[in-house]
Amino acid sequence: MTLTNLDTPWIVVAAQRMKFANPDAYSIIQRDISKLSAANGSPGAPGATGADHPGETNRTGNPGYPGGPGGPGLAGSTKPLPDVYVVVSELLDPRGPIPPGLLNVVFLFRGLDGGDSGNGGRGGNGGRAGNGKEGATSLFDCKEGGGPGGVGGAAGAGGRGGDAGKGGDGADLVFVTTKNSYDVLSFSRINNVGGRAGLPGRGGDPGTPGPGGSGAGRNGYCRATPDGPSGAYPKQINLGPGSPAVEGQKGTVTAVILSSVDPLFGQ
Repeated sequence: MTLTNLDTPWIVVAAQRMKFANPDAYSIIQRDISKLSAANGSPGAPGATGADHPGETNRTGNPGYPGGPGGPGLAGSTKPLPDVYVVVSELLDPRGPIPPGLLNVVFLFRGLDGGDSGNGGRGGNGGRAGNGKEGATSLFDCKEGGGPGGVGGAAGAGGRGGDAGKGGDGADLVFVTTKNSYDVLSFSRINNVGGRAGLPGRGGDPGTPGPGGSGAGRNGYCRATPDGPSGAYPKQINLGPGSPAVEGQKGTVTAVILSSVDPLFGQ
C-alpha cells in the first residue's frame, strides 16, 4: 500500500480485519517513494548594471558607476510528512489469527530530504566611463592638454547562496489496536528515520567590470591621452555560500491498546 497524498496533516489506515494471503511474504505500507526531497530554492536575481557616466570632470573622463551585488539565492524547503494512524482489530491469514512473529509487514516512512538552495545571483556589470576632454590647440602650441579616459565601473559582487533546506522528519506512526494484534505488529519492521539535509547554494559569479573611457585623440600640438582602465573586480567576488542545515529527526512510534476498536467503527 502506497500513500500518495503527503500534503495532509494526518492519514488513517483503518480496517476491523486485515487479511494477508501469505503472511510470510513481505507486505509494505509506505509513503510515495517517488517523492525524494522538498522543493529546491531558486537562484538569486542578477545585480543591477552600473550606469554609464559620460562626460568629464577636470578634463578626465568620469568614472563608470559600479554594478550592484547579485541577489541572494532562495533557501531550500523542508517538507513534513503526515502522521500515520493504523487502526485494526484483527490480523488474519487463511488459517485464522496470525501468531506473533509470523507476519512480515514493513512500514516505510522515511523523511523527505531537504531541498537544495539556489545559488546567489550574478553581480551587475560596471558602467562605462566617460571619455577624456579633447586638448585645445592654438596656432603655435597646445593651449590646454587633453584628459585621459575615466575608469570603468567596478563589477558587482555575486549574491549570497541560499541556505540549505533542513531534512524532513520521519513520519510519526500510531497503532490503535487490541493487545493480540499489537503483539503481532510489535514484530513489524519500521523505517521512519529523518531525511538528509539539502545542499547550500554557492555564492554567485561577479559581474563584468565596465570599460574605461577613451582618451583624447591628438589635436594639433596637443598629444593624445591614454584610455582609461577597465573597472576592477570586487575584492570579495561574492557574498559567500549559504548555511548548511541539519538532518531530519526520526519519527516516533506509539501504540494505543484498546480492549476493542469496535466503537471506532460505530459498533
